[in-house]
Amino acid sequence: MSRLIYNLALIAAVTFTGQNAVASEPTSVPAATATPVVEMWYINGRTPSHAEVIILSDGRMQIMSPEGPQRSTLPVAEVKELLKNLLDVDGLSVVHTNLLQQQIQQASAKTGLSSHIKDAGETVLRIRTATGVRELRCPAVGILAVRYPDVQCILAMAAAQRRLENIRAVATVGGNDEANHIANLAARAVQDEYGVDVPVSSADLSMVRALPDGSRFCQFVIAMNGDNPGSLQMISLVETPGHHPRVSMIGGPTVR
Repeated sequence: MSRLIYNLALIAAVTFTGQNAVASEPTSVPAATATPVVEMWYINGRTPSHAEVIILSDGRMQIMSPEGPQRSTLPVAEVKELLKNLLDVDGLSVVHTNLLQQQIQQASAKTGLSSHIKDAGETVLRIRTATGVRELRCPAVGILAVRYPDVQCILAMAAAQRRLENIRAVATVGGNDEANHIANLAARAVQDEYGVDVPVSSADLSMVRALPDGSRFCQFVIAMNGDNPGSLQMISLVETPGHHPRVSMIGGPTVR
């Protein structure tokens, strides 16, 4: 259930910040081709940390998959677009770690809900443009985004983390073509199992795991439109060689 809350919080944050962020910072990439432009870590004091995502200005990328580090590439144009989305759409351009911590303390005092989440890790984002470097830190991003849904800095961090997790998941499966194939498979499986049409795309892919028996677990989180624009669906798909895919779906208009 905690993983469900975490993922639904991130996709809700993407939707919310995308509607409210305002561009306020140049997004040109550094000139040096070997310069990291975007980096993301999950820090846990009990274990060594390796960057989950590293993207260089020339598009070279390293991601941390369950099987270990993998290398991939993005077109330079997509790197520039990623910077713009992180800063101006997700809202990182107005986030600072000190401000974020202040907003968390204020939200905790206002709501009476503790900001201390036992054993929770910390998300660290480092964004480098041609004009400077911005490092942002937030503990328990997914949980605090649910606990304090009005804190803009947390929503921006959650939206950015969700975006980078999608990039990692797409790279893990081998690129957009394969991710779109899996998304189409998930949409058909939901139609067969539940009798409903749910739009699923590669942009909704949030997690991919290879299982010991040769199966592959894929998770999609989708923001639904219509009468309940805030409703969400989480679709989990398990592909096993020689068998029909197994699908499960959680969420919808009743999810809060």
